[in-house]
Amino acid sequence: MLEPDDNGLLALLAKNVAVELADTHGSVRITSVTSPDDAIAALSATLYDCVVLDLALPGSSAFDFLERLQESQDLRQPPILAYSAHRIGVSRQRLAQARFRIRRMEPLSSLDELRERIVSQLSADRPDSTDQPDGVVSFAAVPTETAVPPGDGDALTYDELRDRKILVIDDDVRNVFAITGILELYGLTVIHAPDGRMGIDALLATDGVDLILVDVMMPEMDGYATMTAIREIPRFVTLPIIAVTAKAMPGDRQKCLAAGADDYVTKPVDTDELLGCIRRRLAYQEPGGKKAR
Repeated sequence: MLEPDDNGLLALLAKNVAVELADTHGSVRITSVTSPDDAIAALSATLYDCVVLDLALPGSSAFDFLERLQESQDLRQPPILAYSAHRIGVSRQRLAQARFRIRRMEPLSSLDELRERIVSQLSADRPDSTDQPDGVVSFAAVPTETAVPPGDGDALTYDELRDRKILVIDDDVRNVFAITGILELYGLTVIHAPDGRMGIDALLATDGVDLILVDVMMPEMDGYATMTAIREIPRFVTLPIIAVTAKAMPGDRQKCLAAGADDYVTKPVDTDELLGCIRRRLAYQEPGGKKAR
């Protein structure tokens, strides 16, 4: 996995695929890098069945990697799944198209599409290699390996969260994209509002919201005021609310709880922390935001 953050969203998606394929394919070796240098080093050291490339890498890192891979004639070059959630500039499109014509590369713009292609690549016949243990598939270019053995995926599934409805109130598009990607990957339905007032309007207009994620730092009506206003509406008194804060400062937790939050998480949001927090808060909540008896 070559993406901006170690164990980012794309690595998380790959791990879930690995869990699903564990019974039929054995362990899948997944690792993550954040620079072209580490990616090339990993490909030089190990045979991989597939590479996932995030075209949103800072600067020209993604295309630097392609250029270096192009020049490394002695490297075995596995299929490349090039993912981009956002439109890229014209110059980058032209460069990418040139790479697509000469490399085993496939551009993808949705996580569902990427997931299907990962499954397809890992299900394909693999070349023989004396470097690979029996029953192990190597996936992506990475220097640090994370093996996902069969039957060890319980913490990655969160099946009980599937089809739950989450309202995300946040004005930062980047945060919304990251959080939404995580939640939708696990089968949750996400509704978004860009500020506190619109969040309350969305809550009143939408049936069956199970939980609210509120960013504390928003212009005009901030997260504290938003949570306080929500708690003043009788039918939302027990609806779970998780505050999202930029950093854990002394007194943050108490301030969030005083405003009406049940819990809080800090940015950058850790996937397992967020999902674990949501799972804890929904354990006593029936679907639709009703408190279980």
